[in-house]
Amino acid sequence: MGGTHSARDGGFTPVVLSGRQQLAGSIRMKPENPEPLDSPMLTAKQLADRYKISVQSVWRAVGEKRFPDPIYVAPRSPRWIAAEVDAALAAHRRSPKEAKAARRALRPATGMPDGKP
Repeated sequence: MGGTHSARDGGFTPVVLSGRQQLAGSIRMKPENPEPLDSPMLTAKQLADRYKISVQSVWRAVGEKRFPDPIYVAPRSPRWIAAEVDAALAAHRRSPKEAKAARRALRPATGMPDGKP
């Protein structure tokens, strides 16, 4: 992966890979010629307000892959496409029965090693 670096423009211009560009790791940069979005782009604070969680929980959800990686429209300016976040949350939602089974699976086993209480 590379890009061009020139003293004339004073900065680094990433190479466009395709559509939304994907650079080292999970950093997504704003494309040179963005396609129009049907869904708004939201900041971490706007996501937190929308889902009634803290900004820290937004970043935790990104780390746990419950939210998509942000798109950096400028340095230190992450944004999320609202429709992508909605789709990711819908994919990770579980019924109460499934959630209870997952919590039980994480709990340490109780009782005797042979399975008798």
